[in-house]
Amino acid sequence: MKPRLVVTPASGAAGSTMTVEGYGFGAKEIVGITWDQPEIFLGRTATDVNGTFSGGQAFTFAVPSGAAAGKNGIYAHGHHTGLIGPGSFTIE
Repeated sequence: MKPRLVVTPASGAAGSTMTVEGYGFGAKEIVGITWDQPEIFLGRTATDVNGTFSGGQAFTFAVPSGAAAGKNGIYAHGHHTGLIGPGSFTIE
């Protein structure tokens, strides 16, 4: 399974709160979350035995205030496997 992210909501304003869920990573893996432009490290979470972080393990954060209007990339990087899962968020 190729890693992927589900971003909720899919759009909103800079500063709004969003949640990222990830699927297809390694089991019990630390995953770093990064905003693409400007590149900002947002934090880390851990996957479960299925390589997923969702529900109570989902990653919640505020959209960076310096993010540009339009579609922005969000990436999760598995520290052990090196797998990268993409997602996006549109700033209105």
